[in-house]
Amino acid sequence: MLQTSTRTSSRPGFTWELRKVRPLIVERKTEIIYALVCALIYSLATLSVPVIFKYLVDEAILTRKDLKLVLLGFFGLALVLFIRLGAQAFRLYYSYSVAYNATVSLRQRLFEHLQQLSYSFFDRSRLGDLMSRLTNDVIVIQNFILSSLEDFFAAPVILVGAIIVLFFLNFRIGIVILIVSILVGIGLRIAGSRIRKLNDKIRKSEGELTTVLAESLNVIRLIQSFNMEAHMSEKFLEVNRRHLQDSIRAARVTSYLLPLVEFIGFLAPLVIITIIGVWIIIQRSTVGDIFAIGGLAGFVANPLNKLSRVFVTLQSARSAIARVFEILETPREIRDVPGAKKLEVTLGRIEFQDVSFSYTPGEPVIKKINLTIEPGEIVAIVGESGSGKSTLINLIPRFYEPTSGKILIDGQDIREVTLASLRASIGIVSQETILIHGTIRENIAFGRPETDELDIIAVAKAANAHDFIIRLPKGYDTMVGERGVTLSGGERQRIAIARALLKDPKVLLLDEATGALDSVSEAVVQDALNKLMYGRATLMVAHRLSTVRMASKIVVLSAGEIVEMGSHAELMALQGVYHKLVRLQGVYA
Repeated sequence: MLQTSTRTSSRPGFTWELRKVRPLIVERKTEIIYALVCALIYSLATLSVPVIFKYLVDEAILTRKDLKLVLLGFFGLALVLFIRLGAQAFRLYYSYSVAYNATVSLRQRLFEHLQQLSYSFFDRSRLGDLMSRLTNDVIVIQNFILSSLEDFFAAPVILVGAIIVLFFLNFRIGIVILIVSILVGIGLRIAGSRIRKLNDKIRKSEGELTTVLAESLNVIRLIQSFNMEAHMSEKFLEVNRRHLQDSIRAARVTSYLLPLVEFIGFLAPLVIITIIGVWIIIQRSTVGDIFAIGGLAGFVANPLNKLSRVFVTLQSARSAIARVFEILETPREIRDVPGAKKLEVTLGRIEFQDVSFSYTPGEPVIKKINLTIEPGEIVAIVGESGSGKSTLINLIPRFYEPTSGKILIDGQDIREVTLASLRASIGIVSQETILIHGTIRENIAFGRPETDELDIIAVAKAANAHDFIIRLPKGYDTMVGERGVTLSGGERQRIAIARALLKDPKVLLLDEATGALDSVSEAVVQDALNKLMYGRATLMVAHRLSTVRMASKIVVLSAGEIVEMGSHAELMALQGVYHKLVRLQGVYA
Protein backbone atom coordinates (compact mmCIF):
# COMPACT_ATOMS: atom_id res chain seq x y z
CA MET A 1 0.00 0.00 0.00
CA LEU A 2 1.32 3.43 -0.94
CA GLN A 3 2.49 5.65 1.90
CA THR A 4 3.28 9.35 1.74
CA SER A 5 3.29 10.86 5.21
CA THR A 6 7.00 10.37 5.91
CA ARG A 7 8.03 11.75 2.56
CA THR A 8 5.80 14.80 2.66
CA SER A 9 6.85 16.09 6.05
CA SER A 10 10.51 16.23 5.13
CA ARG A 11 10.19 18.44 2.04
CA PRO A 12 11.37 22.06 2.11
CA GLY A 13 9.01 24.98 1.37
CA PHE A 14 8.20 26.17 -2.11
CA THR A 15 11.32 24.72 -3.77
CA TRP A 16 10.24 21.10 -3.95
CA GLU A 17 6.63 21.83 -4.93
CA LEU A 18 7.57 24.21 -7.72
CA ARG A 19 10.21 21.81 -9.01
CA LYS A 20 7.57 19.09 -9.29
CA VAL A 21 4.84 21.13 -10.95
CA ARG A 22 7.13 23.35 -13.03
CA PRO A 23 7.08 21.07 -16.12
CA LEU A 24 3.27 21.15 -16.11
CA ILE A 25 3.23 24.94 -15.96
CA VAL A 26 6.05 25.46 -18.48
CA GLU A 27 3.96 23.61 -21.08
CA ARG A 28 1.85 26.79 -21.21
CA LYS A 29 4.86 29.10 -21.40
CA THR A 30 3.22 31.74 -23.60
CA GLU A 31 0.18 32.10 -21.35
CA ILE A 32 2.42 32.25 -18.28
CA ILE A 33 4.40 35.07 -19.83
CA TYR A 34 1.14 36.91 -20.58
CA ALA A 35 -0.03 36.33 -17.00
CA LEU A 36 3.27 37.61 -15.56
CA VAL A 37 3.29 40.66 -17.83
CA CYS A 38 -0.30 41.43 -16.81
CA ALA A 39 0.66 40.90 -13.16
CA LEU A 40 3.55 43.37 -13.57
CA ILE A 41 1.31 45.95 -15.27
CA TYR A 42 -1.32 45.44 -12.56
CA SER A 43 1.29 45.89 -9.83
CA LEU A 44 2.83 49.03 -11.34
CA ALA A 45 -0.60 50.53 -11.90
CA THR A 46 -1.56 49.77 -8.31
CA LEU A 47 1.63 51.34 -6.95
CA SER A 48 1.23 54.45 -9.10
CA VAL A 49 -2.21 55.30 -7.65
CA PRO A 50 -1.01 56.77 -4.28
CA VAL A 51 1.87 58.58 -6.04
CA ILE A 52 -0.59 60.21 -8.48
CA PHE A 53 -2.84 61.10 -5.55
CA LYS A 54 0.06 62.81 -3.80
CA TYR A 55 0.87 64.86 -6.92
CA LEU A 56 -2.82 65.66 -7.49
CA VAL A 57 -3.41 66.90 -3.93
CA ASP A 58 -0.11 68.67 -3.24
CA GLU A 59 0.64 70.17 -6.63
CA ALA A 60 -2.57 70.51 -8.63
CA ILE A 61 -5.00 71.33 -5.81
CA LEU A 62 -3.15 72.88 -2.86
CA THR A 63 -0.13 74.56 -4.53
CA ARG A 64 -1.05 75.57 -8.10
CA LYS A 65 -4.84 75.43 -7.76
CA ASP A 66 -4.97 74.72 -11.50
CA LEU A 67 -8.32 73.30 -12.68
CA LYS A 68 -6.86 71.93 -15.93
CA LEU A 69 -4.10 70.22 -14.01
CA VAL A 70 -6.67 68.78 -11.60
CA LEU A 71 -8.79 67.43 -14.45
CA LEU A 72 -5.67 66.09 -16.18
CA GLY A 73 -4.65 64.38 -12.96
CA PHE A 74 -8.08 62.81 -12.51
CA PHE A 75 -8.09 61.60 -16.13
CA GLY A 76 -4.62 60.18 -15.63
CA LEU A 77 -5.78 58.42 -12.47
CA ALA A 78 -8.87 57.06 -14.25
CA LEU A 79 -6.65 55.77 -17.10
CA VAL A 80 -4.35 54.05 -14.63
CA LEU A 81 -7.32 52.42 -12.88
CA PHE A 82 -8.71 51.28 -16.26
CA ILE A 83 -5.31 49.79 -17.18
CA ARG A 84 -5.21 48.13 -13.75
CA LEU A 85 -8.69 46.64 -14.33
CA GLY A 86 -7.78 45.30 -17.78
CA ALA A 87 -4.49 43.85 -16.56
CA GLN A 88 -6.31 42.16 -13.66
CA ALA A 89 -8.93 40.64 -15.98
CA PHE A 90 -6.34 39.23 -18.40
CA ARG A 91 -4.15 38.04 -15.52
CA LEU A 92 -7.03 36.06 -14.04
CA TYR A 93 -7.99 34.60 -17.43
CA TYR A 94 -4.47 33.41 -18.22
CA SER A 95 -4.01 32.13 -14.66
CA TYR A 96 -7.17 30.01 -14.90
CA SER A 97 -6.15 28.77 -18.35
CA VAL A 98 -2.71 27.67 -17.13
CA ALA A 99 -4.12 26.02 -13.98
CA TYR A 100 -6.85 24.11 -15.83
CA ASN A 101 -4.54 22.97 -18.62
CA ALA A 102 -1.93 21.88 -16.08
CA THR A 103 -4.63 19.87 -14.28
CA VAL A 104 -5.71 18.12 -17.47
CA SER A 105 -2.09 17.38 -18.36
CA LEU A 106 -1.30 16.05 -14.88
CA ARG A 107 -4.39 13.86 -14.74
CA GLN A 108 -3.61 12.48 -18.20
CA ARG A 109 -0.02 11.72 -17.20
CA LEU A 110 -1.25 9.97 -14.09
CA PHE A 111 -3.74 7.88 -16.01
CA GLU A 112 -1.25 6.92 -18.72
CA HIS A 113 1.40 6.03 -16.13
CA LEU A 114 -1.06 3.87 -14.20
CA GLN A 115 -1.86 2.05 -17.44
CA GLN A 116 1.80 1.09 -17.75
CA LEU A 117 2.38 -0.16 -14.21
CA SER A 118 2.56 -3.89 -13.58
CA TYR A 119 0.07 -6.15 -11.84
CA SER A 120 2.26 -6.18 -8.73
CA PHE A 121 1.72 -2.43 -8.24
CA PHE A 122 -2.06 -2.87 -8.23
CA ASP A 123 -1.73 -5.93 -5.98
CA ARG A 124 -0.30 -3.72 -3.24
CA SER A 125 -2.42 -0.62 -3.93
CA ARG A 126 -6.02 0.25 -3.15
CA LEU A 127 -8.32 1.29 -5.96
CA GLY A 128 -10.11 3.95 -3.91
CA ASP A 129 -6.84 5.54 -2.83
CA LEU A 130 -5.65 5.69 -6.44
CA MET A 131 -8.96 7.28 -7.47
CA SER A 132 -8.60 9.84 -4.68
CA ARG A 133 -5.17 10.82 -5.94
CA LEU A 134 -6.42 11.07 -9.51
CA THR A 135 -9.35 13.32 -8.54
CA ASN A 136 -9.18 15.06 -5.14
CA ASP A 137 -5.41 15.52 -4.96
CA VAL A 138 -5.19 16.80 -8.54
CA ILE A 139 -7.86 19.43 -7.77
CA VAL A 140 -5.84 20.55 -4.72
CA ILE A 141 -2.80 20.97 -6.98
CA GLN A 142 -4.94 22.92 -9.45
CA ASN A 143 -5.97 25.33 -6.69
CA PHE A 144 -2.33 25.70 -5.67
CA ILE A 145 -1.26 26.57 -9.22
CA LEU A 146 -4.17 28.98 -9.57
CA SER A 147 -3.54 30.80 -6.30
CA SER A 148 0.19 30.93 -7.05
CA LEU A 149 -0.37 32.56 -10.43
CA GLU A 150 -3.06 34.88 -9.05
CA ASP A 151 -1.30 36.10 -5.93
CA PHE A 152 2.20 34.70 -5.55
CA PHE A 153 3.65 36.74 -8.43
CA ALA A 154 1.65 39.97 -8.17
CA ALA A 155 1.60 40.29 -4.37
CA PRO A 156 5.41 40.26 -3.89
CA VAL A 157 5.86 42.86 -6.65
CA ILE A 158 3.35 45.18 -4.97
CA LEU A 159 4.82 44.47 -1.52
CA VAL A 160 8.43 45.09 -2.54
CA GLY A 161 7.45 48.03 -4.75
CA ALA A 162 5.48 49.69 -1.93
CA ILE A 163 8.39 49.27 0.50
CA ILE A 164 10.85 50.73 -2.04
CA VAL A 165 8.63 53.77 -2.65
CA LEU A 166 8.20 54.21 1.10
CA PHE A 167 12.00 54.09 1.48
CA PHE A 168 12.24 56.99 -0.96
CA LEU A 169 9.52 58.93 0.85
CA ASN A 170 10.95 58.22 4.30
CA PHE A 171 13.82 55.88 5.13
CA ARG A 172 12.73 55.25 8.76
CA ILE A 173 9.20 54.23 7.79
CA GLY A 174 10.61 51.91 5.13
CA ILE A 175 12.78 50.16 7.74
CA VAL A 176 9.83 49.73 10.13
CA ILE A 177 7.59 48.29 7.41
CA LEU A 178 10.34 45.91 6.28
CA ILE A 179 10.79 44.60 9.85
CA VAL A 180 7.03 44.13 10.27
CA SER A 181 6.86 42.24 6.94
CA ILE A 182 9.68 39.92 8.02
CA LEU A 183 7.90 39.18 11.32
CA VAL A 184 4.69 38.37 9.43
CA GLY A 185 6.63 35.99 7.18
CA ILE A 186 8.09 34.18 10.19
CA GLY A 187 4.60 33.83 11.69
CA LEU A 188 3.27 32.36 8.45
CA ARG A 189 6.12 29.86 8.33
CA ILE A 190 5.40 28.57 11.84
CA ALA A 191 1.65 28.35 11.22
CA GLY A 192 2.13 26.65 7.85
CA SER A 193 4.19 23.80 9.30
CA ARG A 194 1.36 22.81 11.62
CA ILE A 195 -1.31 23.12 8.91
CA ARG A 196 0.74 20.97 6.52
CA LYS A 197 0.90 18.03 8.96
CA LEU A 198 -2.86 18.14 9.45
CA ASN A 199 -3.45 18.21 5.70
CA ASP A 200 -1.30 15.10 5.33
CA LYS A 201 -3.70 13.22 7.62
CA ILE A 202 -6.76 14.56 5.81
CA ARG A 203 -5.43 13.48 2.39
CA LYS A 204 -4.74 9.99 3.78
CA SER A 205 -8.19 9.62 5.35
CA GLU A 206 -9.79 10.84 2.11
CA GLY A 207 -7.98 8.01 0.32
CA GLU A 208 -9.32 5.48 2.85
CA LEU A 209 -12.84 6.87 2.47
CA THR A 210 -12.73 6.56 -1.33
CA THR A 211 -11.28 3.05 -1.01
CA VAL A 212 -14.14 1.76 1.14
CA LEU A 213 -16.68 3.45 -1.15
CA ALA A 214 -15.16 1.98 -4.34
CA GLU A 215 -14.84 -1.51 -2.84
CA SER A 216 -18.43 -1.46 -1.56
CA LEU A 217 -19.95 -0.32 -4.86
CA ASN A 218 -17.82 -2.81 -6.77
CA VAL A 219 -19.26 -5.80 -4.87
CA ILE A 220 -22.75 -4.46 -4.14
CA ARG A 221 -24.39 -7.71 -5.29
CA LEU A 222 -22.27 -9.74 -2.91
CA ILE A 223 -23.08 -7.37 -0.05
CA GLN A 224 -26.82 -7.56 -0.67
CA SER A 225 -26.85 -11.32 -1.20
CA PHE A 226 -25.22 -11.86 2.20
CA ASN A 227 -27.29 -9.16 3.95
CA MET A 228 -24.10 -7.29 4.81
CA GLU A 229 -25.48 -3.80 4.21
CA ALA A 230 -25.44 -2.95 7.92
CA HIS A 231 -21.88 -4.26 8.35
CA MET A 232 -20.57 -2.27 5.37
CA SER A 233 -22.42 0.82 6.58
CA GLU A 234 -20.69 0.42 9.95
CA LYS A 235 -17.33 0.03 8.23
CA PHE A 236 -17.94 3.13 6.11
CA LEU A 237 -19.13 5.00 9.22
CA GLU A 238 -15.90 4.12 11.02
CA VAL A 239 -13.75 5.49 8.19
CA ASN A 240 -16.10 8.46 7.79
CA ARG A 241 -15.77 9.26 11.49
CA ARG A 242 -12.00 9.01 11.30
CA HIS A 243 -12.03 11.43 8.38
CA LEU A 244 -14.34 13.69 10.40
CA GLN A 245 -11.98 13.58 13.40
CA ASP A 246 -9.02 14.52 11.20
CA SER A 247 -11.04 17.32 9.59
CA ILE A 248 -12.27 18.62 12.97
CA ARG A 249 -8.73 18.49 14.35
CA ALA A 250 -7.53 20.44 11.32
CA ALA A 251 -10.44 22.88 11.68
CA ARG A 252 -9.61 23.35 15.37
CA VAL A 253 -6.01 24.25 14.64
CA THR A 254 -6.90 26.26 11.55
CA SER A 255 -9.61 28.14 13.49
CA TYR A 256 -6.98 29.81 15.65
CA LEU A 257 -4.05 29.79 13.25
CA LEU A 258 -5.84 31.53 10.38
CA PRO A 259 -7.33 34.27 12.58
CA LEU A 260 -3.87 34.66 14.07
CA VAL A 261 -2.41 35.02 10.59
CA GLU A 262 -5.13 37.53 9.69
CA PHE A 263 -4.56 39.33 12.99
CA ILE A 264 -0.89 39.67 12.16
CA GLY A 265 -1.84 40.79 8.67
CA PHE A 266 -4.18 43.50 10.03
CA LEU A 267 -1.93 44.42 12.96
CA ALA A 268 0.96 45.12 10.62
CA PRO A 269 -0.74 48.01 8.79
CA LEU A 270 -2.14 49.35 12.10
CA VAL A 271 1.37 49.54 13.49
CA ILE A 272 2.57 51.06 10.26
CA ILE A 273 -0.25 53.63 10.11
CA THR A 274 0.31 54.56 13.77
CA ILE A 275 3.99 55.14 13.10
CA ILE A 276 3.11 57.09 9.96
CA GLY A 277 0.63 59.22 11.94
CA VAL A 278 3.24 60.06 14.53
CA TRP A 279 5.75 60.84 11.81
CA ILE A 280 3.28 63.09 9.96
CA ILE A 281 2.49 65.04 13.13
CA ILE A 282 6.16 65.46 14.02
CA GLN A 283 7.32 66.23 10.51
CA ARG A 284 4.29 68.38 9.62
CA SER A 285 3.84 66.47 6.35
CA THR A 286 1.60 67.51 3.51
CA VAL A 287 -1.86 66.14 2.82
CA GLY A 288 -0.38 64.43 -0.27
CA ASP A 289 2.14 62.64 1.93
CA ILE A 290 -0.73 61.33 4.05
CA PHE A 291 -2.49 59.95 0.95
CA ALA A 292 0.67 58.47 -0.52
CA ILE A 293 2.12 56.88 2.62
CA GLY A 294 -1.27 55.68 3.86
CA GLY A 295 -2.05 54.13 0.49
CA LEU A 296 1.35 52.48 0.24
CA ALA A 297 0.96 51.12 3.78
CA GLY A 298 -2.30 49.53 2.65
CA PHE A 299 -0.50 48.05 -0.34
CA VAL A 300 1.92 46.43 2.08
CA ALA A 301 -0.87 44.95 4.20
CA ASN A 302 -2.98 43.56 1.33
CA PRO A 303 -0.16 41.53 -0.31
CA LEU A 304 0.76 40.15 3.11
CA ASN A 305 -2.80 38.88 3.53
CA LYS A 306 -2.78 37.39 0.02
CA LEU A 307 0.56 35.71 0.62
CA SER A 308 -0.82 34.22 3.84
CA ARG A 309 -3.65 32.62 1.82
CA VAL A 310 -1.17 31.30 -0.74
CA PHE A 311 0.93 29.88 2.07
CA VAL A 312 -2.06 28.07 3.58
CA THR A 313 -3.00 26.71 0.12
CA LEU A 314 0.58 25.52 -0.27
CA GLN A 315 0.33 23.41 2.87
CA SER A 316 -2.66 21.53 1.42
CA ALA A 317 -0.87 21.20 -1.91
CA ARG A 318 2.33 19.77 -0.46
CA SER A 319 0.75 16.50 0.66
CA ALA A 320 -1.33 16.31 -2.54
CA ILE A 321 1.77 16.84 -4.69
CA ALA A 322 3.64 14.16 -2.75
CA ARG A 323 0.81 11.64 -3.19
CA VAL A 324 0.39 12.34 -6.91
CA PHE A 325 4.09 12.33 -7.75
CA GLU A 326 4.66 9.19 -5.70
CA ILE A 327 2.62 7.42 -8.37
CA LEU A 328 4.29 9.26 -11.26
CA GLU A 329 7.72 8.37 -9.87
CA THR A 330 6.84 4.71 -9.33
CA PRO A 331 9.06 2.96 -11.87
CA ARG A 332 7.60 0.56 -14.38
CA GLU A 333 8.75 -2.82 -13.13
CA ILE A 334 8.05 -4.44 -16.50
CA ARG A 335 9.15 -2.52 -19.57
CA ASP A 336 10.95 -2.92 -22.86
CA VAL A 337 14.68 -3.48 -22.56
CA PRO A 338 16.93 -1.20 -24.65
CA GLY A 339 16.98 -2.45 -28.22
CA ALA A 340 13.94 -4.70 -27.77
CA LYS A 341 12.76 -6.21 -31.05
CA LYS A 342 9.31 -7.06 -32.30
CA LEU A 343 8.23 -10.61 -31.53
CA GLU A 344 8.01 -12.66 -34.71
CA VAL A 345 5.64 -15.59 -34.16
CA THR A 346 5.52 -18.18 -36.92
CA LEU A 347 4.62 -21.41 -35.11
CA GLY A 348 3.76 -20.44 -31.56
CA ARG A 349 6.07 -22.79 -29.65
CA ILE A 350 6.29 -21.88 -25.93
CA GLU A 351 9.13 -22.98 -23.66
CA PHE A 352 9.55 -22.54 -19.91
CA GLN A 353 13.20 -22.98 -18.90
CA ASP A 354 13.83 -23.25 -15.13
CA VAL A 355 11.19 -20.60 -14.46
CA SER A 356 10.63 -19.52 -10.86
CA PHE A 357 8.55 -16.67 -9.48
CA SER A 358 7.94 -15.06 -6.08
CA TYR A 359 5.43 -12.40 -5.09
CA THR A 360 7.43 -11.95 -1.88
CA PRO A 361 11.23 -12.41 -1.88
CA GLY A 362 12.19 -15.81 -0.49
CA GLU A 363 8.69 -17.27 -0.88
CA PRO A 364 8.50 -18.80 -4.39
CA VAL A 365 5.07 -19.73 -5.74
CA ILE A 366 6.50 -21.10 -9.02
CA LYS A 367 9.58 -23.34 -8.72
CA LYS A 368 11.92 -24.40 -11.53
CA ILE A 369 9.26 -25.03 -14.17
CA ASN A 370 10.43 -26.70 -17.38
CA LEU A 371 7.64 -27.10 -19.91
CA THR A 372 7.19 -26.95 -23.67
CA ILE A 373 3.93 -26.30 -25.55
CA GLU A 374 4.31 -27.29 -29.18
CA PRO A 375 2.55 -25.41 -32.01
CA GLY A 376 -1.12 -26.35 -32.13
CA GLU A 377 -0.83 -28.32 -28.89
CA ILE A 378 -3.37 -27.92 -26.07
CA VAL A 379 -1.78 -28.16 -22.64
CA ALA A 380 -3.95 -28.13 -19.53
CA ILE A 381 -2.65 -27.07 -16.12
CA VAL A 382 -4.47 -28.54 -13.14
CA GLY A 383 -3.88 -28.61 -9.40
CA GLU A 384 -5.35 -27.61 -6.09
CA SER A 385 -6.17 -23.97 -5.33
CA GLY A 386 -3.00 -21.99 -4.64
CA SER A 387 -0.76 -24.35 -6.59
CA GLY A 388 0.31 -21.53 -8.96
CA LYS A 389 -1.77 -22.31 -12.08
CA SER A 390 -2.95 -18.77 -12.89
CA THR A 391 0.38 -17.28 -11.85
CA LEU A 392 2.17 -19.50 -14.35
CA ILE A 393 0.15 -18.37 -17.36
CA ASN A 394 0.32 -14.70 -16.21
CA LEU A 395 4.09 -14.90 -16.74
CA ILE A 396 3.68 -15.43 -20.50
CA PRO A 397 2.24 -11.97 -21.34
CA ARG A 398 4.64 -10.53 -18.72
CA PHE A 399 1.97 -9.39 -16.30
CA TYR A 400 4.61 -10.54 -13.83
CA GLU A 401 8.33 -11.06 -14.41
CA PRO A 402 9.96 -14.42 -13.57
CA THR A 403 12.31 -14.27 -10.61
CA SER A 404 14.65 -16.61 -12.49
CA GLY A 405 14.70 -18.64 -15.68
CA LYS A 406 13.23 -17.57 -18.99
CA ILE A 407 10.24 -18.06 -21.25
CA LEU A 408 10.69 -18.42 -25.01
CA ILE A 409 8.19 -18.09 -27.86
CA ASP A 410 9.55 -19.53 -31.10
CA GLY A 411 13.02 -19.33 -29.53
CA GLN A 412 12.75 -15.64 -28.60
CA ASP A 413 13.13 -14.63 -24.96
CA ILE A 414 9.97 -12.68 -24.13
CA ARG A 415 12.02 -10.22 -22.03
CA GLU A 416 13.95 -9.20 -25.12
CA VAL A 417 10.96 -8.36 -27.31
CA THR A 418 8.60 -5.39 -27.11
CA LEU A 419 5.65 -5.72 -24.75
CA ALA A 420 3.29 -4.47 -27.47
CA SER A 421 4.28 -7.19 -29.96
CA LEU A 422 4.27 -9.88 -27.25
CA ARG A 423 0.77 -9.09 -26.01
CA ALA A 424 -0.50 -8.61 -29.56
CA SER A 425 0.41 -12.25 -30.21
CA ILE A 426 -1.46 -13.59 -27.17
CA GLY A 427 -5.19 -14.11 -26.69
CA ILE A 428 -6.58 -14.39 -23.16
CA VAL A 429 -9.96 -15.64 -22.00
CA SER A 430 -10.41 -15.80 -18.24
CA GLN A 431 -13.11 -16.89 -15.81
CA GLU A 432 -13.84 -13.26 -14.89
CA THR A 433 -14.84 -11.88 -18.25
CA ILE A 434 -14.08 -8.17 -18.43
CA LEU A 435 -16.36 -6.13 -20.67
CA ILE A 436 -16.27 -2.37 -21.03
CA HIS A 437 -19.32 -0.14 -20.65
CA GLY A 438 -20.36 0.17 -24.28
CA THR A 439 -22.05 -1.70 -27.11
CA ILE A 440 -21.53 -5.36 -27.93
CA ARG A 441 -19.86 -4.27 -31.17
CA GLU A 442 -17.35 -2.12 -29.23
CA ASN A 443 -16.59 -4.99 -26.89
CA ILE A 444 -15.93 -7.49 -29.67
CA ALA A 445 -13.79 -4.97 -31.57
CA PHE A 446 -11.94 -3.84 -28.42
CA GLY A 447 -8.29 -3.42 -29.42
CA ARG A 448 -9.23 -3.27 -33.11
CA PRO A 449 -11.81 -0.45 -33.35
CA GLU A 450 -11.33 -0.12 -37.10
CA THR A 451 -12.58 -3.69 -37.73
CA ASP A 452 -15.07 -4.23 -40.51
CA GLU A 453 -18.69 -5.09 -39.55
CA LEU A 454 -18.56 -8.36 -41.51
CA ASP A 455 -15.51 -9.50 -39.55
CA ILE A 456 -17.26 -8.74 -36.25
CA ILE A 457 -20.28 -10.79 -37.28
CA ALA A 458 -18.06 -13.63 -38.53
CA VAL A 459 -16.19 -14.01 -35.23
CA ALA A 460 -19.46 -13.67 -33.29
CA LYS A 461 -20.89 -16.59 -35.29
CA ALA A 462 -17.75 -18.65 -34.71
CA ALA A 463 -18.05 -17.94 -30.97
CA ASN A 464 -21.73 -19.03 -30.94
CA ALA A 465 -22.67 -15.46 -29.97
CA HIS A 466 -24.41 -14.14 -33.11
CA ASP A 467 -27.78 -15.79 -32.45
CA PHE A 468 -28.27 -14.34 -28.97
CA ILE A 469 -26.91 -10.94 -30.06
CA ILE A 470 -29.43 -10.44 -32.87
CA ARG A 471 -32.26 -11.30 -30.46
CA LEU A 472 -31.31 -8.34 -28.27
CA PRO A 473 -33.32 -5.09 -28.71
CA LYS A 474 -30.57 -3.26 -30.59
CA GLY A 475 -28.49 -6.20 -31.74
CA TYR A 476 -24.80 -5.38 -31.92
CA ASP A 477 -25.57 -1.83 -30.76
CA THR A 478 -27.01 -3.06 -27.45
CA MET A 479 -25.29 -1.51 -24.43
CA VAL A 480 -23.95 -4.22 -22.13
CA GLY A 481 -23.55 -2.07 -19.00
CA GLU A 482 -20.46 -1.74 -16.83
CA ARG A 483 -18.54 -5.06 -16.66
CA GLY A 484 -21.27 -6.62 -18.81
CA VAL A 485 -23.79 -6.97 -15.99
CA THR A 486 -26.77 -7.04 -18.38
CA LEU A 487 -25.58 -10.33 -19.93
CA SER A 488 -25.38 -13.85 -18.55
CA GLY A 489 -22.06 -15.47 -17.75
CA GLY A 490 -22.18 -17.66 -20.86
CA GLU A 491 -23.04 -14.69 -23.08
CA ARG A 492 -20.17 -12.65 -21.67
CA GLN A 493 -17.75 -15.53 -22.25
CA ARG A 494 -18.85 -15.92 -25.87
CA ILE A 495 -18.27 -12.19 -26.48
CA ALA A 496 -14.81 -12.58 -24.93
CA ILE A 497 -14.12 -15.54 -27.22
CA ALA A 498 -15.29 -13.53 -30.24
CA ARG A 499 -12.94 -10.74 -29.16
CA ALA A 500 -10.05 -13.23 -28.95
CA LEU A 501 -10.94 -14.72 -32.36
CA LEU A 502 -10.87 -11.27 -33.91
CA LYS A 503 -7.40 -10.74 -32.48
CA ASP A 504 -6.34 -14.01 -34.16
CA PRO A 505 -3.50 -14.75 -31.72
CA LYS A 506 -0.79 -17.36 -32.22
CA VAL A 507 -0.77 -18.17 -28.49
CA LEU A 508 -3.94 -18.70 -26.45
CA LEU A 509 -4.27 -18.57 -22.67
CA LEU A 510 -7.47 -19.86 -21.04
CA ASP A 511 -7.76 -19.23 -17.32
CA GLU A 512 -10.77 -21.15 -15.97
CA ALA A 513 -12.70 -19.99 -19.04
CA THR A 514 -15.73 -22.22 -18.23
CA GLY A 515 -15.23 -22.53 -14.49
CA ALA A 516 -18.19 -20.33 -13.47
CA LEU A 517 -20.74 -21.61 -16.02
CA ASP A 518 -23.59 -24.07 -15.69
CA SER A 519 -23.45 -27.28 -17.72
CA VAL A 520 -25.67 -25.96 -20.54
CA SER A 521 -23.71 -22.72 -20.94
CA GLU A 522 -20.45 -24.65 -20.59
CA ALA A 523 -21.31 -26.86 -23.54
CA VAL A 524 -22.02 -23.87 -25.79
CA VAL A 525 -18.91 -21.98 -24.64
CA GLN A 526 -16.73 -25.09 -24.89
CA ASP A 527 -17.78 -25.53 -28.50
CA ALA A 528 -16.74 -21.92 -29.16
CA LEU A 529 -13.45 -22.50 -27.34
CA ASN A 530 -12.71 -25.55 -29.47
CA LYS A 531 -12.95 -23.34 -32.56
CA LEU A 532 -10.73 -20.74 -30.87
CA MET A 533 -8.09 -23.29 -29.84
CA TYR A 534 -7.83 -24.97 -33.22
CA GLY A 535 -4.34 -24.61 -34.67
CA ARG A 536 -3.07 -22.47 -31.77
CA ALA A 537 -0.61 -23.25 -28.97
CA THR A 538 -3.00 -23.25 -26.03
CA LEU A 539 -2.25 -23.22 -22.34
CA MET A 540 -5.39 -23.68 -20.29
CA VAL A 541 -5.96 -23.59 -16.55
CA ALA A 542 -8.89 -25.72 -15.46
CA HIS A 543 -10.42 -26.44 -12.12
CA ARG A 544 -13.26 -28.48 -13.61
CA LEU A 545 -11.35 -31.55 -14.78
CA SER A 546 -14.11 -32.75 -17.13
CA THR A 547 -12.88 -30.07 -19.57
CA VAL A 548 -9.23 -31.20 -19.77
CA ARG A 549 -9.50 -34.75 -21.01
CA MET A 550 -9.25 -33.55 -24.62
CA ALA A 551 -5.90 -31.81 -23.90
CA SER A 552 -2.79 -33.08 -25.66
CA LYS A 553 -0.94 -32.92 -22.37
CA ILE A 554 -2.00 -32.37 -18.77
CA VAL A 555 0.42 -30.74 -16.32
CA VAL A 556 -0.26 -31.24 -12.61
CA LEU A 557 1.04 -28.51 -10.30
CA SER A 558 1.47 -28.79 -6.55
CA ALA A 559 2.97 -25.97 -4.46
CA GLY A 560 4.36 -24.38 -7.63
CA GLU A 561 6.10 -27.50 -8.94
CA ILE A 562 5.26 -29.93 -11.72
CA VAL A 563 4.55 -33.26 -10.03
CA GLU A 564 2.93 -35.12 -12.95
CA MET A 565 2.64 -34.70 -16.72
CA GLY A 566 0.96 -36.75 -19.44
CA SER A 567 -2.34 -37.50 -21.14
CA HIS A 568 -5.55 -38.12 -19.21
CA ALA A 569 -5.22 -41.90 -19.67
CA GLU A 570 -1.54 -41.93 -18.64
CA LEU A 571 -2.14 -39.89 -15.50
CA MET A 572 -5.15 -41.96 -14.49
CA ALA A 573 -2.98 -45.08 -14.85
CA LEU A 574 -0.40 -43.53 -12.50
CA GLN A 575 -3.06 -43.24 -9.77
CA GLY A 576 -1.24 -40.23 -8.35
CA VAL A 577 -2.24 -36.63 -7.67
CA TYR A 578 -4.28 -36.23 -10.87
CA HIS A 579 -6.15 -39.49 -10.24
CA LYS A 580 -7.02 -38.25 -6.75
CA LEU A 581 -8.29 -34.89 -8.07
CA VAL A 582 -10.44 -36.62 -10.70
CA ARG A 583 -12.00 -38.96 -8.15
CA LEU A 584 -12.67 -36.10 -5.72
CA GLN A 585 -14.66 -34.30 -8.44
CA GLY A 586 -16.59 -37.41 -9.35
CA VAL A 587 -15.23 -37.44 -12.91
CA TYR A 588 -14.50 -40.93 -14.19
CA ALA A 589 -12.50 -42.17 -17.15
